[in-house]
Amino acid sequence: MRSRAPTPTPSSSACSPPPFRDPTEHDVEEYAARIAESGAHVVWVGLGTPRQDNLIAALTDQVSCVLVGVGAAFDFLSGAKPEAPAFLHGTGLEWVHRLLSEPRRLWRRYLVCNALFLAFAGREAVRQRRETRA
Repeated sequence: MRSRAPTPTPSSSACSPPPFRDPTEHDVEEYAARIAESGAHVVWVGLGTPRQDNLIAALTDQVSCVLVGVGAAFDFLSGAKPEAPAFLHGTGLEWVHRLLSEPRRLWRRYLVCNALFLAFAGREAVRQRRETRA
């Protein structure tokens, strides 16, 4: 069955490569002004973790649109970086391909940060379980 509702046509209103440093407060204000001027409803932020996460957090209270962190998606779509092999798609293991492709850059993110996340998440799950039993 076809929907009778019109589907929006996406358009690109701006593209802004950031400087090779963390954005200053002035940079964030400038980005917020440019986003407001553009009238964008959705802004895709592809700076990589944690830079894009920090920028999104800084912009959240200054813009009235949806901010989406897309990581390496632009690199994959442009062909700048190869995607994981098809057999890894949907397995949750595409990160292994990325780690093997760029070990010097990504080892800390995937091995240290993910291990810390799992430890903190596990500790929180245990704490919540104890609270519900009490």
